[in-house]
Amino acid sequence: LQDLALYRTPQGDLSEKMPSQLNQEQMNVYLQHPTMSADLVASHTDVPQVTLQVVRQHHERKDRTGFPNRVGGNQLHPMAEILSLINSYYDVSKQIEDDATAIQELAKSVFPHYSENIVTAFKQVLGNILKDKIHAAHAEQTK
Repeated sequence: LQDLALYRTPQGDLSEKMPSQLNQEQMNVYLQHPTMSADLVASHTDVPQVTLQVVRQHHERKDRTGFPNRVGGNQLHPMAEILSLINSYYDVSKQIEDDATAIQELAKSVFPHYSENIVTAFKQVLGNILKDKIHAAHAEQTK
């Protein structure tokens, strides 16, 4: 639901493009897609308002550096903050394949924008995922 509006824009499907690949016209649409996606969902479904709020805020950050409305602080729904952090992680991991380098980039440029408790929980989950990945790679090598 979060990126629904990116699939059919006047500039075509923008869903698989990184912001750095967009021209100015496409970027204007991209920056408004959270609001447009929530409006689209609201017009065709009967989802709870909290779901629409999370869709609207899925690129916002606790420190108000996100978009489209620079919502932050206590106005930012915790689920939206989690989704925003996941989106930021996904963007970094698409650009940096090496896990250690990606984690360094997250610590430097992503984590400072989010609540400490959200970042701590994310690190714990990510740590478990990476441990599982290492164990799976080791098991594959020992076959």
